[in-house]
Amino acid sequence: MTLFSSLYGSGTSGTSGSSGSSGSTGTSGSSGTSGIDGTSGSSGSSGSSGSSGSSGSSGTSGATGTSGTSGGASPSDIINLIYPVGSIYTEITGTNPGTTFGIGTWVAFGAGKVPVGLSAGEGEFDTVEETGGAKTHALSVAELAAHGHTQDSHNHTQDSHNHTQNSHNHTQSSHNHTQSSHNHTQNQHRHTVGAQTSPNYGQPAGGSPTVAGNTGYTTATNIAATAANIAATATNITTIATNQAKVATNQAKVATNQNTGSGTAHNNLQPYIVVYMWKRTA
Repeated sequence: MTLFSSLYGSGTSGTSGSSGSSGSTGTSGSSGTSGIDGTSGSSGSSGSSGSSGSSGSSGTSGATGTSGTSGGASPSDIINLIYPVGSIYTEITGTNPGTTFGIGTWVAFGAGKVPVGLSAGEGEFDTVEETGGAKTHALSVAELAAHGHTQDSHNHTQDSHNHTQNSHNHTQSSHNHTQSSHNHTQNQHRHTVGAQTSPNYGQPAGGSPTVAGNTGYTTATNIAATAANIAATATNITTIATNQAKVATNQAKVATNQNTGSGTAHNNLQPYIVVYMWKRTA
């Protein structure tokens, strides 16, 4: 017994139609021939009855009775209505729907897959029974979030070197520094000496002139006169020096990035619950 034969019984019989009307009475038969008058006395035998008349025509049949209430759609009609070919049936017993319903051919469907509605505007979901997706996924560089990497502490040095300039001079224009015209004078004073005999210079022979002795001295006082400098500004004659450049060589040191992460694929599953799915193919 299938699921639907147990749920639905046969319909009740319709009411019988009423009996048709009785046919009309047939025509009476003709009377028989009168017997010969017998001799008076005892009565003669009664004559035999005439033949019965033929039967009248049958009456019109009565109207057909109303049909009984229908017993409803058949189980196969209902299954075909709810689950036409191409339908998906979900359950958790594992019994093939062909056994449960007693109709149709059913195959297991979508093992390990989650159904999603068709979306004509999305390439991943624009075709019925198209499959895709993955349980795990390793991110590509383009899919990584923006982030930084730190480097170990390090220095960049340069080799020892000098910067020199070509030989050059700085000169000034020819110029003089002068002072205003001035004199240094002393106040008037004199010097005297005591009498003495001097050698005979230009005297007659035997002569010995006598010179008056020193009677003292008077100190002269300087009369100062300040000289004024007559300034003359010198003009520098500039000579531009050329740097004799020497290129320094960087003593490079490679920095090591402090990286983290393994690049292992990560779990990509949504929350789920497992059921049986069946697809009707016939």
